[in-house]
Amino acid sequence: MPAQSNKPEINFLPVEDLDKTTYGRFLKWALSVGRYIVVFTELIVLIAFGSRFWLDRTLSDLKDSIKQKQAVIKYAQDLETQARSIQKRLNEAGVILSTELKADEVLEILIKITPTDIAYNDLNITKTQVNISATTLSELSLSVFIYNLKKEKMFSDISLDSVDKNKKQQGEIAFRLAARF
Repeated sequence: MPAQSNKPEINFLPVEDLDKTTYGRFLKWALSVGRYIVVFTELIVLIAFGSRFWLDRTLSDLKDSIKQKQAVIKYAQDLETQARSIQKRLNEAGVILSTELKADEVLEILIKITPTDIAYNDLNITKTQVNISATTLSELSLSVFIYNLKKEKMFSDISLDSVDKNKKQQGEIAFRLAARF
């Protein structure tokens, strides 16, 4: 024989006519469909709560990355400023060197082509031409010198301005010429 329990059964829900009243229909809906809505809402809240940790971590990483990149940019900005300054000075130096007087080249060429018996009295080198005042002992040396000037590619428009026999020094010829380059 089964043992009967002495516990009384209590049912707070009216079993009869539950579908006929508004309270009953709401109660039936809350116990069936409503619990799924509550579980779904709790699931959304848990997902939002969990994703908050991931979003905070991502935000923190992005802030650190931005700070690092700003430091790199600030350092690179100083380097770029220095590089631009150096480039500007190099360009200015290039302009100066390109318009510089090429006296050393002119002197080297004149040394090579000048006969041994020509003595320079005055040598004036400008950016576009050279003016020479010199003396020689022979007309042959003067003609060789002029020929060598014409043959040299650096010089053009060679003009012999004056040729005079020096009265003080017998046999000495003084001349002045100009050549463009």
